[in-house]
Amino acid sequence: MRPLVDIFKPEYCFRPRNIVNRMRLSLDRSGTIRTKTAWGARLEVVANDTIGHSIMQFGVYDLTVSEALSRLVDRGDLCVDGGANIGYTALLMATRVGDGRVLAFEPHPQLWQSMEQNIALNSELGAHIELHQSALGPEAGPGLLKVPEAFHDNCGTSSMATDAVGQGIGVDVVRLDDLLGSQTVGLFKLDVEGFEPDVVRGSLESFKRRRVRDFVYEHNETDADRVGDMIRPCGYSQFKISKRWHRPALTSITSAHGSTWEPENRLLTLDPKRAQQRFRKFGWMSLKPLA
Repeated sequence: MRPLVDIFKPEYCFRPRNIVNRMRLSLDRSGTIRTKTAWGARLEVVANDTIGHSIMQFGVYDLTVSEALSRLVDRGDLCVDGGANIGYTALLMATRVGDGRVLAFEPHPQLWQSMEQNIALNSELGAHIELHQSALGPEAGPGLLKVPEAFHDNCGTSSMATDAVGQGIGVDVVRLDDLLGSQTVGLFKLDVEGFEPDVVRGSLESFKRRRVRDFVYEHNETDADRVGDMIRPCGYSQFKISKRWHRPALTSITSAHGSTWEPENRLLTLDPKRAQQRFRKFGWMSLKPLA
């Protein structure tokens, strides 16, 4: 029954060619492949990796976040990509900022190299992306990146150790507040596998001074929302970013609407009316070439 239900996902309804991609990829799923996203970027991906396979099949990875970035970023914005991985979301934001900039942070040396290569494949967008081979965190200095065995199947699973004890990869950690100074951020995207509260502690001055307009992050905590608890008192409204077949939607964080197999993403924003208006449009911008 599940394969039939899958056909009604927006990835298929709004991009029917993905049905053919699904059948093709069931026969061949190995090696490093150069592919193209639905919105126009060229990427080299590992075909048997979760992220790479999704981009090859659908033209996007994590449609909900991709769509939120597509709708919320404005021309001229300064954007921040915390946990940039292979460069997918940094490139997506770069298509929207025009003469703005994207600061992309990725500490894993293998992913950093892949991101560099992917940015180079998109030279017309790369001029707007500033790469940082470092992790965002609460304090500047050395840190420890832990890489689980699952990394070989999903390159988005490495995470920063909160106590810097044990085995892992030594990386540099920077505080976003130190780098931003008085600059204003249009959109800050964060996906760092549970290290989000620590990153926010190193960014809190920017939120207190209301220098971040929109903050999109992956919610990983099962019994609390430490990220929201730190940022909401700074004057932010909070929403869950829900995936419906015809468009994304901003709903209450207590809403039961959502997926049981996809990560939950949330938005904290200084301008809830603007955000809600941006999410009303029918369709999925990120499933077609971005103008």
